[in-house]
Amino acid sequence: MKALTFDFLTITILFSSLIWSGESISKKEKADNYFGTSKSINDSYFIDVKALDYAFGMPEEIKSGWVTFRMENLGTEEHAALIMPATDSLDFGAAKDLVKEAIKLGTDRDWHFSSLSHGRSPEFEVLSPVSPSHTGQTTVHLDPGVYFMWCPLETSKGVIHDQKGMVTAFRVINGPVQTQKPEADTEITLSAWAISTDGPVGAGHHTFSVRSVGDPYPYLQLARLKKTQTIEDVAAWLASRHHGGSSPFEFVGGTGGTSESCFFSVMLKPGRYALVSPFSGVAGSRAEIIIPQKGMAPAISPEPVNPPVELSFPGTDSIIPLPSGRTLVTLENRSDSVSLDFVKLRKGFTEKEFYTFWKPAGLGDRIREASFDSIPQFGLAYDLPEAGERKEFSIDLPKGTYFLVPFIREHYSGKRSLNDSEMDMIQKIMVQ
Repeated sequence: MKALTFDFLTITILFSSLIWSGESISKKEKADNYFGTSKSINDSYFIDVKALDYAFGMPEEIKSGWVTFRMENLGTEEHAALIMPATDSLDFGAAKDLVKEAIKLGTDRDWHFSSLSHGRSPEFEVLSPVSPSHTGQTTVHLDPGVYFMWCPLETSKGVIHDQKGMVTAFRVINGPVQTQKPEADTEITLSAWAISTDGPVGAGHHTFSVRSVGDPYPYLQLARLKKTQTIEDVAAWLASRHHGGSSPFEFVGGTGGTSESCFFSVMLKPGRYALVSPFSGVAGSRAEIIIPQKGMAPAISPEPVNPPVELSFPGTDSIIPLPSGRTLVTLENRSDSVSLDFVKLRKGFTEKEFYTFWKPAGLGDRIREASFDSIPQFGLAYDLPEAGERKEFSIDLPKGTYFLVPFIREHYSGKRSLNDSEMDMIQKIMVQ
């Protein structure tokens, strides 16, 4: 097994990160461990990854099949890893040269590694964000080939970590290691609007499998909540593409990607936990698990607890009441050509501020360029009915004000504003 070779700038980043965190290499572990290790235990194959501010340490060559990445965060900020296969035209040497070039250019780079990847299965895999001093354990299936790994999170100044040097390349080869698909003790299912589990969960070590039903990618993050924190706080923070630096939450694991099944392992202590899937629902589907000192937390059920509700768009009612708690909703899009979006009014903003923000041309650019604190709504709704369609889904919305709004590409891209008749289509939904 060859050790990963860093250029001088990368070594400088590693050294600077250690000094900045106030600890020398000798107080952590031997220097060669910062380049990662690989080992087989029974039917599992482990790759140890070190995440620092801002660099990865890992082997440059690993075996194909089911691979368990154990990513230890030795930095002072949350770190994650996105893994994507390189195009067939890039050999390993060329991929390493691109990594060196990327580190050298930093924020002056006008290209991204996603443009050098392609759709060979898997399209991408995610090692979910892990808080400082925590280790995330995620298992994915990798075919032979060349891969890039980078951290997609941002600093507090909005600089993506890979632009500061947190990027590497590695090669997956066929080898004698025979790894088995992990055996999960609990399965988590993500639908367009819900998170559910197939059994109770207690304190101790768990291996979760995550599968997706419908449009969302199986992407899930697990955070341990402090006494005053709520699951809504986590969802709102994750909904912001501008979040960066150190978060107020303790992220302990998760997984995601385009594989049919994803796995992650975690040690659960008694306490409150937030399960959040950022790419479903409105600003993410979420569920809370309270792990007791003794016994088990009950399974999370997607079954509705309220009477079914039928909605239509455009509708005749200016305000639509919905109960909190899980509800089976049938939504019919009666328009001829308009798609839908579903957004939530953020706390501290007025309805007038929402309408003022929503109407002008260039909605997409405004959302991308504005700071999260200045945006009056958040929402990322999947699986809504297209024009002329009717769909049924089970939703569990927290109390608050929501809007069903027309989604028009010309308005989103900046070609025109919404006209008065389109603004009149907006329906207000009050969840009480």
